[in-house]
Amino acid sequence: MRARRGVAIAVGLASLTLVGPPAMAADTVTVNDVVYTCGASTATASDYVGPEGVTVTIPASVSCPGGTRTVTVVGASSFQNANLTGIVFSSGLERIAIGAFFWNNFGDVSIPSTVKVIESGVFALAGVTSLELSQGLTSIGHSAFLGDWFSEVTVPGSVTNLEPESLATYVIESVTMLGAVPTTSGDPFGNGDGALSSGVVVSVPYAYLEAYRAAGWEDFPSVIALEAFDAPAVKTPVKVPAETPSDTPATQSSADDAALSAEAGLTVSPAVAAPGTQVTVSGYGFPGDVDVTIADFRGESLATARTGTLGEFTASFALDEEAQSGLFRVVASVPSGGSLSISFLATATEVSAAPAPSPSPTPSPSPSATSAVPDQQGSSSGASVWIFLAGGFVLIGGGGAGAWWYLRSRRTEL
Repeated sequence: MRARRGVAIAVGLASLTLVGPPAMAADTVTVNDVVYTCGASTATASDYVGPEGVTVTIPASVSCPGGTRTVTVVGASSFQNANLTGIVFSSGLERIAIGAFFWNNFGDVSIPSTVKVIESGVFALAGVTSLELSQGLTSIGHSAFLGDWFSEVTVPGSVTNLEPESLATYVIESVTMLGAVPTTSGDPFGNGDGALSSGVVVSVPYAYLEAYRAAGWEDFPSVIALEAFDAPAVKTPVKVPAETPSDTPATQSSADDAALSAEAGLTVSPAVAAPGTQVTVSGYGFPGDVDVTIADFRGESLATARTGTLGEFTASFALDEEAQSGLFRVVASVPSGGSLSISFLATATEVSAAPAPSPSPTPSPSPSATSAVPDQQGSSSGASVWIFLAGGFVLIGGGGAGAWWYLRSRRTEL
């Protein structure tokens, strides 16, 4: 059994009464240095007894006494402080319990679609630099990714519960919500006083924008902007020339001088595109038989088209390979100066994490400037020790520093 190196996870259970006969010891098996506790039909990954600095795979099933069991749970504390560099999950996993991977050195983490619940502190201080969540996930617990290093994340529409600080990484800047407003009791992206990063732009479906506003998401201290990633086209007003004086011969306007009609509009497909994807912009209600320029938000031309007699057009372009993830706005304009704009969501096929220091220099929760902070392997100076307890951190400092409770990023002396 590996040493915990000064880091422990505890779960407090008060006044718990058990009814019935004493529980029998469960069978366990060890597969590739992971200990699995076998149940009647499922198994739980309950401990890790292998070396540091490796990638571990949680299989879809393991062979237990009595037959094969599907691995459905990663148990509480099971891989905490293991100093792993990678974790691979298999389909069939349903729940990752409290603090399971607290304090590791992961980079990319991908959660399969079968996982329904990520509990509190699961990947806190785990060095996650890129996160992929799948449709099917319903709940992300308190401080689940607190103190990690990914700057952007897309939250699937299946998520209905997003607890405080659940996505409060040190560099979080962009969050895309694909569904309706999830239940939350506090800021999911900050520490209660604001973002640990420079601030978060939250993009939501246009159909739910007002619901997010009504739920107070614009008021979260960490949120600097709340916007819709699929907002309908907005028409730029066109200045109408004054009437020609009666004593001046009237000049008939050319088609290129015609303004957009009140019914003009745009559509874009697909609504979500990766770099290199062919994006199609279609318009209607434009002046007939005029040139239309499609440009990006910087004014750089992407494509051109000629409208038909009814003012319709279609133009396509390939999304630049260097395009950054986030809202990508395109503008369709005509020579008269009229224009419409519409946005789609650009997503990188490979998310390049922003350069970041190792998670080891994590800011100490203690208000004392001299309090010791554990290093990435869990060793510490001054006999300090981190304890993760049901959504908070306790720092027990040496040299009379005292104990401090870190809960929802509020510091209160015990």
